[in-house]
Amino acid sequence: MSDRNVLKFTQVINTVLQSEMNLGQAMQMIKQMDELPKRVLDAAAEINASLEQGRLFSNAVADCTSIHFGQDYVAFIAAAEQGGSVKQTFDFLLKREKEKEKRKNSMVSICAYPLVVIVAAFTGGILLAFNSKNIVPDLTGSFKFQEYNSQVVWGCIKANGFLFSSALFLFFWFKHIISKNILFDVFSVMTFLLNGRVSLDESLKVSILSAEKNDGLKRRIIRGRELLENGSPVSMAIECIDKNCALYARFAEINGDIKNAFAQMTAFLEDKKLRREKMCMDMVEPVTMCVVAAYIIILLKSVVMPVIFYYGG
Repeated sequence: MSDRNVLKFTQVINTVLQSEMNLGQAMQMIKQMDELPKRVLDAAAEINASLEQGRLFSNAVADCTSIHFGQDYVAFIAAAEQGGSVKQTFDFLLKREKEKEKRKNSMVSICAYPLVVIVAAFTGGILLAFNSKNIVPDLTGSFKFQEYNSQVVWGCIKANGFLFSSALFLFFWFKHIISKNILFDVFSVMTFLLNGRVSLDESLKVSILSAEKNDGLKRRIIRGRELLENGSPVSMAIECIDKNCALYARFAEINGDIKNAFAQMTAFLEDKKLRREKMCMDMVEPVTMCVVAAYIIILLKSVVMPVIFYYGG
């Protein structure tokens, strides 16, 4: 199910709830908005039917079949129900869904330029391999084109192998850098829940789902939660998740303001996220040019140098 439906649903319900409507009234209004995507309308109708049966909103969202909201989305609403701040939750959820969309778009925009350049270089290399005989003149009448063509084809295989392995390396490297932004998402979730009067333990529990596919981060959060349950200080639990944020937790233990400490952690991680994204964007062009330059050098060694050595000798 498309994430765009989740984003659209969150956007609409957040707007509707700005009035004094309750959740049931909001669902009734949304299901009558014919201009919305069909899945959003169907989801509103399903959730409204569940609410009329007296079910909790989080359970209604979890059982919705028209849109798959995800475990983290549902857990976030369930935690907000405990704190009594469900309406305010959708404003944060909207920002979070937009952040996910932005993360995907960033990955696409980062990869677009090197992909175009690498495809162009690959196409040029293939054309060169097939047309090498027409490019090289036979000035002496004894140039060994068959042997030369074999060298060119082998050179193109090596060059294109280097090109594609470099492209894959760059893709996974950029993906790894962008994936580090999930840590910011985790701490922003905890900060919002704590401000909504949700306990730190429950906030950590929900943040485990926010870690998405980052298994290493999930294990660190679980370990931090276990430390808290065993009576360890907050700073030790936070240090287990991210050492850079532990200092803010130590200050919180001194002044007793845990909410402000998490707000500072989130601001710190957001700054790191922005700098990381800027670094990626700044590095895309020079790194791509270096890869293409190396590719051209490999091609020249196989295509041009044999001709120069032959006629030069």
